[in-house]
Amino acid sequence: MAHVIPVYGLRVVREATFRVGSKQINQPSDAAELFASYLVLTLDTKYRVAGLHTAASLTLGRVDVHQRDVFKIAVYLNASAVICGHHHPSGEPTPSE
Repeated sequence: MAHVIPVYGLRVVREATFRVGSKQINQPSDAAELFASYLVLTLDTKYRVAGLHTAASLTLGRVDVHQRDVFKIAVYLNASAVICGHHHPSGEPTPSE
């Protein structure tokens, strides 16, 4: 009897667009405005933003993010670089235990 092997395909679907002042990320402040809504920025070889992604959303007092969730979209978009950020919704930047 022959083995059945599933065949998968992946598609990246544009969910929205986002307008920014700078075409390139040359300094931290260029990336900071994007982190207000998104947590992973993928860049092309000229440091232009190729895509934005939120890898996780806040749950009750905690967020667990796996590396594969952060880098998955970067691999799909053939990103040359990735900038990751995070929020402190409470406004308290002290790390938790």
